[in-house]
Amino acid sequence: MAEATSAWRLALRDLSVQNTTTILTISAIAISVMTFVSIFSILDGLQITIQTVMNKYYGERNVYVLASQGSNSFEDSKIPARVASEYRVLPRIYGFSEEDVIDASVDGADVEIRGVAVGDLQRVTSFKHLDGQLFQRDGECLLGQVAADTLGSHIGDKLEAKAGRVKLSLLVVGIFETKTPTDAQVLVPRDYLASLIPRFSDSYSIIRIRVQEPQDIETVRALTQSKHPELEIREARQVSKFFQKSIVNIARLLSTVIVFVILLMVLGIYNSMNMVVSERRWEIGILRAMGARRPFIQRLFLSESAMLSLLGGLFGVGLGIAMSNAITSFFSIFVPGSSVAPVTKFTTIGWAMIVSLVIGLIGGVLPARNAAKIQISEALSEG
Repeated sequence: MAEATSAWRLALRDLSVQNTTTILTISAIAISVMTFVSIFSILDGLQITIQTVMNKYYGERNVYVLASQGSNSFEDSKIPARVASEYRVLPRIYGFSEEDVIDASVDGADVEIRGVAVGDLQRVTSFKHLDGQLFQRDGECLLGQVAADTLGSHIGDKLEAKAGRVKLSLLVVGIFETKTPTDAQVLVPRDYLASLIPRFSDSYSIIRIRVQEPQDIETVRALTQSKHPELEIREARQVSKFFQKSIVNIARLLSTVIVFVILLMVLGIYNSMNMVVSERRWEIGILRAMGARRPFIQRLFLSESAMLSLLGGLFGVGLGIAMSNAITSFFSIFVPGSSVAPVTKFTTIGWAMIVSLVIGLIGGVLPARNAAKIQISEALSEG
């Protein structure tokens, strides 16, 4: 126990003397840990934000989405009008909105345009705030508050939207806020959109259904299973699973990158400790001559390696938290409507410190063993 304590004390003293090597090694570890912490803090924050939005709105309002089975996006979904009419007459449905959805570009910004009947939409999605008025005729549109901020548009502005070969000239007559993902969309009259896109003349992309109680959706499920298995009914908040799956895929990709970063960290520690051992051969010889055994020498250099890793890990965690907040703050300034708050979990910090420590031990074990094998006569002859 005394030997272990003295090894740690001696290692701490040696690190304080080797300023340049110590600072460079700690900085390299800190940058790597910072990358790890900031990436996963942002991803965790994004996932929690999506869950919060979906649960807050769709969970309380009992909203469901009917779309084509296996469609990759709402734009790919197709529900024939004759099929939609069967659902509209089902009992115990509070709100029913047949909608067309397209991805479009407006002034270089990608937005989602939805063709809706406003009266139907308000039964499913209530406007909490509306400036201006609802659209009355073709060519008029409503902008969600987030979309308006993104496009820098106001009531009375004209927008030129392009979706493939289809061009839409739109006049903004109102800006609304629902506190839901709809705030990032552009709403246009459904009949107007159908007149421009032939496939919408006799079909819809999706149908949104709102019921009074969750059990009331069972009649919709029963009709879908028995007569329309090509369609699927799901809670609207399950739409967030697409985003969550994307986050998981991004995390896996970034994890691969982090593995390479970890390998570089191991090599960095290895080279740094090799340099330290070569520079201190005479000191090792003195310690051996004074009675220090090989295990003590090995423990000494492993202790130094572990200290470097822990110090680098601590600095890296702090930098990672600061970096994740800086990145999200940057996007909130230049991308209006983005309000993701990074979340640094204790598990993230724990893994960062564990990985940092393991890297230090792996990178330091061979130099420590080499230091322990140095012969006393050889080491002292170099002094």
